[in-house]
Amino acid sequence: MSAARSVVANFIAKTDQNITFGPSPSPCSLVDSTGTVSATGGYSGNPVIFTSQTTDKCSLGNSTVSGNTSSVTVSGISAGTCTITANQTGNDNYNPALPKTLSFEVTIGKTLIVSNLNSTRGIINSDQTGISCGNSCTASFCDGSKVMLRATPVTGYQFSGWGGNCYGYGNSCVLTMDAAKSVTGNFEVLNKRRSSWKRALLAK
Repeated sequence: MSAARSVVANFIAKTDQNITFGPSPSPCSLVDSTGTVSATGGYSGNPVIFTSQTTDKCSLGNSTVSGNTSSVTVSGISAGTCTITANQTGNDNYNPALPKTLSFEVTIGKTLIVSNLNSTRGIINSDQTGISCGNSCTASFCDGSKVMLRATPVTGYQFSGWGGNCYGYGNSCVLTMDAAKSVTGNFEVLNKRRSSWKRALLAK
């Protein structure tokens, strides 16, 4: 040093990080089904890490990261309260985020059984994921939810009617899943000479 020097050091306080959860799995969480939970953290660049606190009720799958938002797949195991904790570590500029928890109910749901009596002549699908028949299929839906079934014939055939908890000749049927339900559907060879009122119903 050829002359006296002075140095000033400035210390900047670390910035806090906060975690904000997205919504619970929608429309509801069912045993033996999966949903997604997301959480947005701070800007340290570190991902939000999820942990199930109730491994007998729900388990966690793979996580994905987009910006400062992380998402994880949640699988329902048994009925009860699922609790998930989210953490985010800090770095030289950011403090670790305070842990946050999200709790929601896992339910058994209501079972819908659909039997397609002529599966080579058409298919029956639900507007929600779960039903796509085939000969027969079973799915669980949220208690009280509305499920639309639609029958789609292949070329040369037409839908000939519902049975069980659906009725009538229209190609669609709406069920309110307030209890376990069972439905049958049938297809037949296309009959262009069918009465006009029944053709109108089939067109719906």
